[in-house]
Amino acid sequence: MNSSRSEILLTAVHLTIGHGKPIRRNIELRIHRGDRIGLMGPNGSGKSTLLRTLTGTLRPLGGHVERRPKTTIGYVPQQRNVDILFPQTALETVTAGHLGAGRLFPGRRERTAALAQLEQLGLRECALAPFRTLSGGQRQRVLLARALIRRPDLLLLDEPTTGLDAETMVQLKDFLPRSGSDGSPAIVLISHLSELFTGLSMTPLQIGKLGEAVVS
Repeated sequence: MNSSRSEILLTAVHLTIGHGKPIRRNIELRIHRGDRIGLMGPNGSGKSTLLRTLTGTLRPLGGHVERRPKTTIGYVPQQRNVDILFPQTALETVTAGHLGAGRLFPGRRERTAALAQLEQLGLRECALAPFRTLSGGQRQRVLLARALIRRPDLLLLDEPTTGLDAETMVQLKDFLPRSGSDGSPAIVLISHLSELFTGLSMTPLQIGKLGEAVVS
């Protein structure tokens, strides 16, 4: 989005997204290092589908996504899309963030890094607690820790404040990487709360400006 920055992390070219049927087409998007984008739009407009397509977990129905070589992406899904009944601890959940980065099984180094990440987010005492027993705010921080464990160049967050009370939302904002800090990732965050974007110095962007909605 910020054309003054020379390093482009990701580019969407003539992108068509959807689940079998297209939701939105002709999406053009560039994300530069340091960008902080607050993505807005009505329910069903393709915001979550776009993020999943950018991560590579969904294949585009048309066009393509270009990523800078060795670009690492951290992804925080909506809590409702996470299986909270899966029997794993908070520490195991965060450690799983290393998987898919050339590792099949996490070792001591990965577990130590995961524990340090939990401590940074104020969850050291919850490390061995089952993920399902945590509060909504604690689970959201665990998912954020899992995304941050790989030191991403680009952090994508899908409605991270949904279902959280006002106090927990403020706490979550405090744990997101700050603009201009060393190694801070570019961020794309989906929310209906414009005040969240203001507090995080983000540029609001309506998804309607990125491409055309497909009317079935």
